[in-house]
Amino acid sequence: MNLIVKLILLVAILTNFSSCLKKGEDDPLISFRTRKARVVGDWAVKSGLLVFSNISGNSSDIENVTITGNSYSYVGTSTYNNTSNINSFSGSFSYKFKFDKDGSFKLTQSIDGDLSTTTGQWNFTSGIGKLKNKEQLILNFSTVVNSSIFKTSYTGNKIFMTFNVRELRNKKMVIYSEDTSVGSGTTNTTKEEYTLEQ
Repeated sequence: MNLIVKLILLVAILTNFSSCLKKGEDDPLISFRTRKARVVGDWAVKSGLLVFSNISGNSSDIENVTITGNSYSYVGTSTYNNTSNINSFSGSFSYKFKFDKDGSFKLTQSIDGDLSTTTGQWNFTSGIGKLKNKEQLILNFSTVVNSSIFKTSYTGNKIFMTFNVRELRNKKMVIYSEDTSVGSGTTNTTKEEYTLEQ
């Protein structure tokens, strides 16, 4: 009987311990906090990079946004028949994530004073293909409010954002996503990467 109790305890410990092992490519080897416990809290984007590209035949539009602290810089390049036009500007930027234990989240984004707030539910994926359990973070929107000008409500189970979690530490998280669609001679690519700190 004593042996059975010890085996049950060992299985319980190993099950809990496995959720603390490295999942993301830059995660610490071992953490004594679960991934959910490490995600829960208030986060602010400290740096980031967004790349949007549309390539069709001999024309292309490529937009790059670089985030550093509380500012952003934008460079857009449009090319047609080997002639390029470049547009660039910069401004103020703030992007904050709040993840709660109950699975709810709140995103607050300000771009040049234009404020938008998004609420909804967050969760991990349970492992898809080569991806490990809890390696991806998914966000399902409930509402989006933009500077009190408009409000949009969502119902159902559509996933609006999916991020791979590259690094998840006590006070630091690195998330990224990449999406490419190809059709009828047109290729659209979106890449995002953010470094968040508590």
